[in-house]
Amino acid sequence: MGDNKPWEKYYSDEAKALDAGKLAALSLPQMLELAVAKYANKPALTTILPTGADTTVTYSQLKDHASDFASYLREELKLAQGDTVAIMSPNCIGFGVTSLGISMAGCIGTNVNPLYTPSELEHQLNDSKAKAIVIIDLFGDKLDQIIGNTGVKHVVTLSIVDFFPGLKKMLLGFVLKRIRKVIPDMRTNHTKLADALSMGRKHASGRDLAAYTSGITGDSVALYQYTSGTTGRSKGAELSHLAILTNAEQGRLMATEIIREGQEIALVA
Repeated sequence: MGDNKPWEKYYSDEAKALDAGKLAALSLPQMLELAVAKYANKPALTTILPTGADTTVTYSQLKDHASDFASYLREELKLAQGDTVAIMSPNCIGFGVTSLGISMAGCIGTNVNPLYTPSELEHQLNDSKAKAIVIIDLFGDKLDQIIGNTGVKHVVTLSIVDFFPGLKKMLLGFVLKRIRKVIPDMRTNHTKLADALSMGRKHASGRDLAAYTSGITGDSVALYQYTSGTTGRSKGAELSHLAILTNAEQGRLMATEIIREGQEIALVA
């Protein structure tokens, strides 16, 4: 019988020997805590627009924003541990903030392809039993068409210009909305991400973030990742916290010979 894992020949010796049970963090919230402890003031995420304009948040800022979003989900929306929250957005700072916030809230995320048609979006929202969705304002009109056919009760909109400084954010937003006209009007009731973070921040003094993830282990489901659907309707694969972290650690180990620690930059298109 031949080798049924031919990709393993590309693994480094360290990757082959990886023991997932010995990772420093066994959940995504733990991973963020460790990253902040080590890299608090270093850049964590950067959004770069086609114009070249860019903005960055540090690890410490990322944790603060994610904590505020977690509080918004649990305290304002009254979601419970294990509830599903969808994200339909391209890669940007807002995606990272809300994705980590979902994990810190003890909820389960599901990433929706931002290029999905309304019917494909409807299928994933219903199949994952999503109770809330974070959607980029560029595609809000898609949600308008199908939200009434889903169990989604709460909608948060993010913008590609979120986390830019105030005046620059206002100018960039004006160009996108009024000049380029790429942001459609949205009929569905929604809360802007900036407002959601502000509401979550109100609970900062009394919140117990650890309680949100009480009982969650490395084997707990972190994400419903849907297949491409090339042979039929897309199907949700359950990914645990440990599965995601192990995959990330394998990638790190495979790149140790070409990337110096503390200087890692990954481009996510």
